[in-house]
Amino acid sequence: MPWCDRWRVTFVRSLSRNGSFDSPTRAERAVLPYPVRHPRSGACILRTPCLTVGLWFVALLTASMLADAAAPNSAIPERFVALIQDDRPSDARRLAEREYQDLAPDASMLQRCEALELIMVLFGFEPGAPDDLSARYATQSLSCWQSLPGDRARAFAVARELRQARRLIIEGKYQEGFALEAARRQEFDALQRHLPALQQSMCWDAIGNAAQWRDELEAAAQAFRKATDVLDGGASAERIQQAQMLGVLALRLERAGQLAEAMAAIDRADTLMAPPFPAPKFVRATLHGRRATIAFFANRWDQALTHADAAIALFRPLGPSVNEQLALNLVTRSNALKKSGRQADALPPLIEAIALERALPDQDLTGLAAHMNQLGTLQFELNQIEAAEASFNESLALYREALGAGKELGYPAAANLAAVLLARGNTRDARARMDTYVARAEQQLGPDNERLPELLLEQGNYAYADHDYAAAEAIHQRALRLLPKVEGVLAAQRYWHTRSLARAQHGLGNDRAAFATAVNAERQRQQLLRNVGSHLGSDHAIALQQKLTGTLDMIHALVAADPDPKRIEIAWDLEIAARQSVARLIGARLQTARQTADATTQSLWLAYEQASDAYTNATLSPASDQVAMARRREALDQAERALAAQVRAVAQALEPGADRVAALKSALPRGSALIAYVQFTQDPWQPENTGRAASEGRYYAYVLSASEPATLTDLGSGTRIAAAVGRWQESLRDPRSSALELKQAGRALRRLVLDPLSIPTQLSRHYIVPAGDLYRVSWLPLPVADERSAQRLVDTGPDVQLLDSERELRVAAGTQVADSLLLVGAPALANRERHLTGCGLAELPGASAEIDALSNLWRPEKASPSMSVLVGKAAMEPAVRRAMQASRLLHFATHTLSTQACEPLLASRSVKLIDTTATPLRPEDRGRGALVLSTPTKPAPKMNPARTDGLLTPEEVVTMDLSEVQSVVLSACDTGAGAVTPEEGAFGLRRAFRLAGARSVVMSLWPIDDAATAALMQAYYRERLQRRAEVPTALRAAALAVIAERTAAGESVHPYYWAGFVASGDWR
Repeated sequence: MPWCDRWRVTFVRSLSRNGSFDSPTRAERAVLPYPVRHPRSGACILRTPCLTVGLWFVALLTASMLADAAAPNSAIPERFVALIQDDRPSDARRLAEREYQDLAPDASMLQRCEALELIMVLFGFEPGAPDDLSARYATQSLSCWQSLPGDRARAFAVARELRQARRLIIEGKYQEGFALEAARRQEFDALQRHLPALQQSMCWDAIGNAAQWRDELEAAAQAFRKATDVLDGGASAERIQQAQMLGVLALRLERAGQLAEAMAAIDRADTLMAPPFPAPKFVRATLHGRRATIAFFANRWDQALTHADAAIALFRPLGPSVNEQLALNLVTRSNALKKSGRQADALPPLIEAIALERALPDQDLTGLAAHMNQLGTLQFELNQIEAAEASFNESLALYREALGAGKELGYPAAANLAAVLLARGNTRDARARMDTYVARAEQQLGPDNERLPELLLEQGNYAYADHDYAAAEAIHQRALRLLPKVEGVLAAQRYWHTRSLARAQHGLGNDRAAFATAVNAERQRQQLLRNVGSHLGSDHAIALQQKLTGTLDMIHALVAADPDPKRIEIAWDLEIAARQSVARLIGARLQTARQTADATTQSLWLAYEQASDAYTNATLSPASDQVAMARRREALDQAERALAAQVRAVAQALEPGADRVAALKSALPRGSALIAYVQFTQDPWQPENTGRAASEGRYYAYVLSASEPATLTDLGSGTRIAAAVGRWQESLRDPRSSALELKQAGRALRRLVLDPLSIPTQLSRHYIVPAGDLYRVSWLPLPVADERSAQRLVDTGPDVQLLDSERELRVAAGTQVADSLLLVGAPALANRERHLTGCGLAELPGASAEIDALSNLWRPEKASPSMSVLVGKAAMEPAVRRAMQASRLLHFATHTLSTQACEPLLASRSVKLIDTTATPLRPEDRGRGALVLSTPTKPAPKMNPARTDGLLTPEEVVTMDLSEVQSVVLSACDTGAGAVTPEEGAFGLRRAFRLAGARSVVMSLWPIDDAATAALMQAYYRERLQRRAEVPTALRAAALAVIAERTAAGESVHPYYWAGFVASGDWR
C-alpha cells in the first residue's frame, strides 16, 4: 500500500450522503484535510473530498553560507527567481541541476551542499515535479550537510531531518516521525539562529504539521504563525514563502473557528503578491484556492465560487503539470454550487475534475474515491438513482483498493448505498446498513466525537422512515448536543437536525414540542438564507431558498390541527418573513446600487447591465445553444455577486422587522379583509429519499379583519385546487364558453378557496395575497356565495386588490404627485422576424385608439400636464427607456412576446417567442415575456443589440430605476404570466417592474381582445382621473362600464372581454 494511503487509514473521515468530511476536532469544519503524496514532487498535499487544497510548501536555500563564519544569506539567486516568476519553475530546477552537475571536480563539499539545497528549494516551486528525483536529491542533501562540521552545517542537517520527520508522518510512519520531530525540535531551538529566515520558516512548518496530526491545533497554529513571522517579505523568495505560509496559517485558523483572523492572514498574503510584484501564477492561483476554501466553510459560497473561478482561470494555462490543482479547484466550485442549491450546475465541474484525476500518472485513489462518492450524491439529489448507484459502487471499489477491506470508516459510499436502498423502498435494509456504518464510526471515533452529527442526520432520518420515531428523536437530540454553537457550515447542519427532530416529535404525537422545534428550525433557516443569500445572484439565491426546504409546511399543518390564536400569529409572522424574501433582498440591493454614486459601484453596475443584456440576447436568439446560454447566465451571476459584494448592507432587508400580524391589523383599511394564501407542494411528514409518490401538496389561507382575530384554514388538496383553477381559467380565456360552464367552474373554485373562509359579506374590499395557481385567478367574475343568485363579485363587490406580500399593507402611500404620464404603443416592427418566427403581428387599432383616448383624458385633468406619447416609430426602445425613468405613470398598449403557440384568439395583443410547431421550447423561454416596441430599420453598428431589438424584457426592466413610478399599466396580453414558486410568487414582467421600484402594476391574465381592452382602459382612467378612485375600485367600475356598453351594443358580455386585468401592489 502506498505510504500516503497507510496514513489515511487513520485520518479518512466519515462522509455523509453529501460527500463531505469532518475536521479533526471541530464538527463545524465539514472536511478534514488528510495527507497524500504528490504524484511527482513528493510534496504534501492536504486532500479533502469536498474541497481539495494542494498545499505546496516552498523549500529553502541559502545561496552562500560559510560553515562557521559569515552570516547566512536568505536569497535565492535572482536568475532562478526570475524563471519562477515567469511561470517556468521546471526550467529553474533543471538549470540548478545542470549547475550542480557542472561543478568543478575540486568544488568544496560546502558548494555541493549549497547546490543541492538550491535544487530542493526549486522542487518546492514546481508542481508536478518527478517524485523519485525529488526523494533522491533530498537524501543527497541530508548526507551532504551531515558530512560538514560546525553549528551552521548541523543546523541545516537538523532542518533537513525535521522535513524528513514531516515526510515520515505523511507516509503513515507517525511514531517514527513524531519521535524524530521531538528529538530534533530541541536541537532546532538551539541552532535556529544559524539558519536563514527561509530555512527557519520551513522548520516551523514541519513542527506545525506534526502538531496538527497530533490534534494539537493551537500548537500547530502557533508554529505556522512563527513560520510566517520569521520572514520579512523582503527578498523575492522570502516574499513568496511568506505568502504561502500565510495561506497555510489561514487554513489552520479557519479550522479553529477564527474566521476573522484567517481572512486577515489571507489578505496579507494577497498584499504580498499584489502588483507590481511579479507573483507566479501558480502561487496566485493557490492563494485564490485557499481563499475559496475558507469562504466555503464560512458559508460564503459566493466568494468560494469567485475565488475558485479565479484559481481555475490561472491554473488552466499552466498545462498538465497543474492538472491536480486544477481538479481540486473544480471540486471546490462544484461543492459551492451544490451547497447553495445549484445541483445541476455542480455536475460539469465535478465530472471534469474526475476526468483530470483519472489521467494523472500517479492517481490518488482515496481522493478519486471521495470525488466519485460526491458525484453519486449529486446524481442522487438529481433523482438519477441508477447513475448514483454506479458511482457509489465505483467509489467503494476505489476505497477498498486504496485502504483494504474492512475499513468501513473509509467507505462513505457504503453508507450512501443505503440511500439507494431507501429510495427503492427497502427501508429495513437501508436502516440496518446505516446503523452498522455509524456503529463502526463510533467505535473508531468515540461516542461523543464532534464528527458524528452529519452521519447521525442520515441515521435519524432512516429511523424516521422506519417509523421508529423514538429512536429518530433520540438520534437528532444527540446530534444537536454534539454540534458546537458556532457559525459556519454547521449552521445548515444544525437546521437540518432541528427540522428532523420536529418531524420525529410529531411522529410520537408530541405536537406541542414539534411546533416549538419547527419554529426554531424555521428561524434558523431564514437566518441562514439572510446570511448566505445576500451575497448571491438572484437565480442562485432562489436556488438556495428552494434547497433549504422549510419547516413552514410542518408549522401550518400543526397549527391547522390545533388553531390556537397565539400559534396562528406565530406561524403567520414566520410566513410573512419568508414570503418574497429573495425579491426583497434583490430589490434592496438594486436600490442601494442605483443610489450609490462612487466609481466602483457604478463600474460594477455597468458590468451588471452588460451581462444582463448579453443574457437577454442569448435567451431571445434562436441560434443560442445551451452552452452559450450557460456561459451568459454564469457571467450574469458573477456580475450580480460582484455587485452584492460591493453593496454590503442589504441583508437587513430580510429582517422580519415590524411586519407582524398585530401591525398588519392596525394598518388594514376600514371595511376590508386581508386574505393570504399559502401553498406547499410536499407532505411535511413524508420521510426523506423514500422514493414515494409526489404529494398532492396543500393550500392554507389566513384571514384578518379589523373586528376578528387572525384565522388559519386548511383548504385541502393542492391538486384539486389546481384543477379547479385550470377549469376556471380555461372558461374565461375562451369567449365561446357558455354561461353554464362559467357558473359551474366558478362555483367549484369559490367553494374551494373562498367559502371555507367565512368572510363577512358586508366588507367592501378584499386584499388578496395569492399563492401557487391562485396567481392565475380572475376574482371579479366568480359567482356570489348565494347559489340561487346569478350575480357575480363584479356586480355586488367586494373590490379585489392583489398584494405581492402582506407587508404591502403597511407601505405608506406615495408622496409624489402623479403629474407625468408616459403612453407607449402601436409600435413599428421592422425587424420582428428575428424573434417572432412563424407568427405575424397584427395591427392594433384598439391600442392606437386607446392611447389617443387616454391622452385626451389626461389633458383636461391636469393644469400643467406632463405627458409623453411614444407611438409608431417613436416607440423605439432607447427613447422608451429614457422616458420610463422620467415619468410617474407608465402605460403600455402593445403586443406581448410570450412562449405560447400562435392561437386564433380574435384580435389579441399577443405573439409567441418562437414557432412552437417547429422548434421545441427551451427552458429559458418558459414563463418569459417581453413588451414589443419599435425597431429601427437599420440599427447603428455601435448600438447595443439588446437595447434596439424592440423587446423590453424582464431582465432589462430590472436594471432600470423606476423608484419614482407610482403605477404601471401593462395593457397587453398575458403580462401577469410567469413561473410561480411557493415562497417567491410569480415571476415575469410583474416582478421585474416591482424590483425596479414601481409601486403597483396592472396586468392581464390572458390574451386580451384589442377593442374591448381599449374600452376598459378608457373607463379605468376615467375612474382614476375624474373620480379619484383607488385602483381596485376603478378596475371593478371599468369592468361594469364595459359590460354596460357591450350590453347596449348587443355584444357578448363574456368575462373574456372585461375580467382579464388584475392589479397588484399599492392600491391608492
